[in-house]
Amino acid sequence: MSVDTGVRRQYTVCALHRARGVFEVLGVAHEGGPGGRWVRKLAVGDVVALFGPKADLDARTAGAQTLVLLGDETALGLYEAVNRLRRGSASIRGALEHGAAVNLQTCELPVLAGLGLFPRDEDRPGAALHHWIREQDIHTPQTVFFVNGHGAAVRSLRLALISMGVRGVAIRSRAFWGRA
Repeated sequence: MSVDTGVRRQYTVCALHRARGVFEVLGVAHEGGPGGRWVRKLAVGDVVALFGPKADLDARTAGAQTLVLLGDETALGLYEAVNRLRRGSASIRGALEHGAAVNLQTCELPVLAGLGLFPRDEDRPGAALHHWIREQDIHTPQTVFFVNGHGAAVRSLRLALISMGVRGVAIRSRAFWGRA
């Protein structure tokens, strides 16, 4: 979506109502960036410029018994979409890290009910998620993993899951941000 003159940001559509010409996105209003400013001033019914869709992250979960979501607040839109699209009785587990300015404890998204919420160590993004996966019994052939958020955390979590025996095809990952 175009969030400012010449500035675009990607957001995951949580719900699409084609007949009404309406869609839903979930954005986190981080401080200091054009995306955060755009989210803060956006109101229901506003007209926005869209581009896409960009189908580079497979959200299909047919046959999965468990969905494991590992990420940070930038993945909330994707995780809410996955929650709405999940098939059958697939359960959701996982953990999310969040920055100090984002209080997920007060957020009422249904997907958060199955997730552990942890403050992010800004010097070591993904550290709480690594701890969480070491403490869990989460690997089965019918488990699909979504690993999204900070680039370094996504890479290291993907490698950790593979080292635990998770097949790469069972991991849906994409970095959403990182530090220069």
